[in-house]
Amino acid sequence: MYSPRSLQCKLKWAEVEKEQIEFVSRVTDESLKAMLPFRATRASLAHLMQHLANHSTYHRGQVTLMMRQLDAEPVATDFHEFLLEDRAIQ
Repeated sequence: MYSPRSLQCKLKWAEVEKEQIEFVSRVTDESLKAMLPFRATRASLAHLMQHLANHSTYHRGQVTLMMRQLDAEPVATDFHEFLLEDRAIQ
């Protein structure tokens, strides 16, 4: 069963995931071209979304490395594994 803290995390993630789905469903070809502030410059929404995907890969690699340093077996983080897991749940 879930601990109170992990349940809070699970509920919050469901909320964030819902917001993400709503955001992505509103994205249009035109909005992908919009230039947005990013650090000391500007970037298109399309490039920022690509950066988000790339950057999350970077952090998954960091977590995997840390787990290996602790002699723990990291979970698979490949996108195709995610797709397979998602199909198994449905």
